[in-house]
Amino acid sequence: LICGNRFFEDYSRRLSRMRNSADNVIFRLFPYVKEMASIYRVTDLVVSRAGATTIAELAITNIPAVLVPYPEAIENHQYFNAEYLVKNKKAVLIADDELSGETLSGIIEALLENNCYQYKQMKAENLILNKLDSAAIITAKLLEERKS
Repeated sequence: LICGNRFFEDYSRRLSRMRNSADNVIFRLFPYVKEMASIYRVTDLVVSRAGATTIAELAITNIPAVLVPYPEAIENHQYFNAEYLVKNKKAVLIADDELSGETLSGIIEALLENNCYQYKQMKAENLILNKLDSAAIITAKLLEERKS
């Protein structure tokens, strides 16, 4: 879990009180991670907000996700970001005002029940990512404007 420096101490205390040695869930709490690639390599499911960078990383890494768009984002852009992965069967969306421990655990359990059928479907679904030649697009646009 990555919570940000601001919340690290508080969340560490809360999680230490909640941990149950009988649980089969393995997680670690980090205030910040510079090398996300190493985290993505060992991640099976992401629970996250839906910023553009996160959506791009999830699309590239092919990791299923539970997304909770930040409701105060300008023009609700995180919702629309999340919708891309939901439409492509790579994510489940939870509205921020519907998020609770019970809701989240229910969604995760639903993903993993029936021999992990829904999770395996999400994992198997491949996104078709168009590789854009940014330099060519910019050059063409500049040349087009120069002609006008």
